[in-house]
Amino acid sequence: VTVSLESELHTWRLKEADNTMVEMTALVDAKREADVLKLRLKELNHHGTQSLHEKDARIAALEAKLKDGEVQRRKMHNTIQELRGNVRVFARTRPFLPSDGTGAVSALACDGDLQCVTLKRDKETHAFTFDRVFAPVSGQDAVFEEVSEFVQSAIDGYQVCLFSYGQTGSGKTHTVRPSLRSGNGHMRGIIPRSIEKIMAEVTKSEAQGWRYVMHASFLEIYNETVRDLLADKADKKLVLKMDPKNGQSAVMVQDLTLVTIDSLHQVEGLMEKAARVRSVACTDMNAQSSRSHSVFSLHLRGVNDAQGTVLEGKLNLVDLAGSERLSRSGATGSRLKETQAINKSLSCLTDVFAAIGNKSPHVNLSPTVESAHESLCSLRFAQHVNQCELGKPKRQLKKKSDEDAVKTRVDMTADEERLVKSRKRCAVNQRKYRAKLQIIDNQRRMNMDELSRVNQRLEGHIAASIDRRGLWCHAEEQSILEYLRLFERGYTQSERQDSFLRYFVAPDVCFNGLIGVEGVKSYWTTRSSRLTFLHVKYVRLTPVAHTSEGTMVEMHCVIEVALASPTVAAMFPHVVRRPDLVDKLLSAPLHIPLHATYVFDDNKQVSWQSCVPNLVQALYTTFGNLNDVVAATSSSAAIHPDVKGQSDSQPA
Repeated sequence: VTVSLESELHTWRLKEADNTMVEMTALVDAKREADVLKLRLKELNHHGTQSLHEKDARIAALEAKLKDGEVQRRKMHNTIQELRGNVRVFARTRPFLPSDGTGAVSALACDGDLQCVTLKRDKETHAFTFDRVFAPVSGQDAVFEEVSEFVQSAIDGYQVCLFSYGQTGSGKTHTVRPSLRSGNGHMRGIIPRSIEKIMAEVTKSEAQGWRYVMHASFLEIYNETVRDLLADKADKKLVLKMDPKNGQSAVMVQDLTLVTIDSLHQVEGLMEKAARVRSVACTDMNAQSSRSHSVFSLHLRGVNDAQGTVLEGKLNLVDLAGSERLSRSGATGSRLKETQAINKSLSCLTDVFAAIGNKSPHVNLSPTVESAHESLCSLRFAQHVNQCELGKPKRQLKKKSDEDAVKTRVDMTADEERLVKSRKRCAVNQRKYRAKLQIIDNQRRMNMDELSRVNQRLEGHIAASIDRRGLWCHAEEQSILEYLRLFERGYTQSERQDSFLRYFVAPDVCFNGLIGVEGVKSYWTTRSSRLTFLHVKYVRLTPVAHTSEGTMVEMHCVIEVALASPTVAAMFPHVVRRPDLVDKLLSAPLHIPLHATYVFDDNKQVSWQSCVPNLVQALYTTFGNLNDVVAATSSSAAIHPDVKGQSDSQPA
């Protein structure tokens, strides 16, 4: 048994050794294969890196070729534009609408090559050939595909204009302006599609070093008046002027609103804002007839700092008001005036067309027999435009340094104009100031002369008073004169007037029946409030008299007053029966002679005062007739018996 076990153990060890040898051999082979794979991987990495560099170089070369190709494409595109002619005309026929009726018959026919349209009218056939004719089945995308090359021209720095012309209801506004929200987008007009294309091209140009800035404006011409459709104020006044930046060949609308465009959504908002304020009305030919010509302008400015160049393009999209016959439009009143203005402006369009460069009218046609006359006029106008030769278009490509120089010249011209205006204003202001100074100096001289005369009178009066009565009487007279000076314009409740009253009158003064200083203030307050004007003119003082009550001084003056209607009714209750007398009292100041008596106590303060106005004399001076005086002061319109027989020319 032991020998058998040892034999088996020996056999197992031999097998184990063989297995170990096999595994070692396999490991050596695997290591050798791994080394080979590492070498191959290293070679592949090296070749891959070289391949990537080659591909990067090839991509760069292709991009350079693409850039050169883009430049060549633009050159070829603009060359084709020049060869084709600057003015191109497309005719579009709209399909029948429910408003045309179920039995409507088409008066227009388009040929197969889409370049000729035929109109049949009253057994007459008229054929017209244009650059392109769009049949009624043509969609908005087909129209824009044909005019999109003009949009590209605007991006390349050209002045481009697209007209939409035709009778009312033929689809002009539909072709130009339906927004992104119309339908599912397939109904979009030329304006939103142009903005989309420009946005896409501008984004592509950024990779080539171009930076574009876009501004939009929208105006309408209504009854020969230019209106800003994007202005916040509807009554904003616009003026046409020559553009100083482009010489005398370009016209600009001064103070027209320009909005910076950043997105399609923003353009959509501008379109809706303009549509809300544009003039539309219902006529017999169109329920939503545009009553004005609208012009949507997109200003593009591209700058390439690396090349030092500036591109300035402009795309004008014009939606003309519909032409229509007065007999068919049913227009009356304001609609009639609008129709006449529209037809007048459209008839003048051919006269000024030769002065507009690089534009493409778009003629819309109505297919109905009833509109055959209007369609014929539209086709003849389009044919006339198609024969216009405007010459080679001018690309607005400038060096940045030239642009800066032009801007500097424009700024200098504007500064010079402002300087001239400022000098003119300064000269006018200097003349005004000199005149004012002369008036002030004359007034000062008059015041000084008046003050000198017053001083002389006062000095003479004071000297006479001193000679007759001594210095004791001087204080009372001076107090009265100061009182008249302070109150010659009435009571203004100033601190100076109140302080003087406390010095001038005694605490228990009887002033025209009122007691105390407050009574004096109440007296003056009542009279000042009832009169619209008050002026006390000093006349003279009588010699003083000594009584048991004190020293008495009499004063004569004239009170000039302007009466209000309530005051006239209160003072002269009977005069209201005579409107002519009321007018005289209200139209001129009343000069009332007044005799006032002042009694001073031992403290040289007024203890008693009374005044007697001579109203009869004042009324006679105003009316000039004694009967009118009696009518104003009594209940009878006849002359008072005491004054009967006296002449009307003398006061009672």
